[in-house]
Amino acid sequence: MEYGRIIKRAIDITFRQKVLWIFGIAAAIFGGMEGGRGGGQGLQYTFSPGTLPRFEIPRMPSPTPPFGPMVPRVPWESIVPIVLLILGIIAVFGILWAIVSIIVRYTSFGALIGMVNQVEEVEQTTFQSGLRTGWGRLLPLFVINLIIGIVGIIFAVALVILMIIGGLFAAIPAILLFNVSEGAGVAGILIGVIIGLGLILLLILLAVAFSAAVTIVRELAFRASVIENRGIFEALGAGLTLLRTRLRETVLMWLLLALIRLALNILAIPLVLLGMVIILIPALLGGMLTESPLIALLGATPGIFLVLLAGLFIGGLVLVFYSAVWTLTFRELQFGDMRYQAV
Repeated sequence: MEYGRIIKRAIDITFRQKVLWIFGIAAAIFGGMEGGRGGGQGLQYTFSPGTLPRFEIPRMPSPTPPFGPMVPRVPWESIVPIVLLILGIIAVFGILWAIVSIIVRYTSFGALIGMVNQVEEVEQTTFQSGLRTGWGRLLPLFVINLIIGIVGIIFAVALVILMIIGGLFAAIPAILLFNVSEGAGVAGILIGVIIGLGLILLLILLAVAFSAAVTIVRELAFRASVIENRGIFEALGAGLTLLRTRLRETVLMWLLLALIRLALNILAIPLVLLGMVIILIPALLGGMLTESPLIALLGATPGIFLVLLAGLFIGGLVLVFYSAVWTLTFRELQFGDMRYQAV
């Protein structure tokens, strides 16, 4: 497989087919949303009537009227329904946001795959065709990712169990040799540390290998679903089959993309620093001239908005590029050439 040709072709498609940017930016906006976490329990506990201290001066015989309670009565019967209503609105908004993010995210993923495939077939694509393809494969892509996510959770739990077992195993030499002598105890501790470090390294390698396998299977299964219109489990099987039969090519492509991502992250450091300057300078000037935190925040707002837009735009382009690379990789692995061939 010609990795350089695939990378160059993906870059060419990314910058020539600007209609792809729409779906790339949309996926970048919603791709990181995993649902909100609500938490009203802390507020309910803090302001619970039973936890409010009652300060009341004792009644004493006096011609003057006694002092009443220093803490006024809180109208909880009025406040609680309002708090519950606000929490309900937040919960409904969170659910709607999660649904919208799922729809936009997986529609965009399917659209990017279908449009890059269409470019390889007829050298052009349209927003309508991408939207149609993405909408048609929305549910299969979501279920594929859900299944892979469940498998990932199971693996993570198994990894935690292995870490606990490994920690106990590493502690055995120190425990056994501790009562023999002081020197033996020190030796046991050193042996335990060496065993523990070895187990940690092994677990890290297992985690990296599993992450690579999950990424490769997901990307290939997505493309089997969109390009070949396969069912959910058939697409997952196709992804696993390509990983098993073309292990060297898929892993090398994963490593190459990982290196590209690392290089992009390094190149992004000056841009991040520039963004901080754009945000902080107006905020500091506004704060010093007016000594008002509100003015400082207002001064930083345009910079925050500009940096956010730039980050979403760049993130969308990177996502389009990565999607194009995996689509071209799938085509070459499955059909033997980047040009589509009917099978």
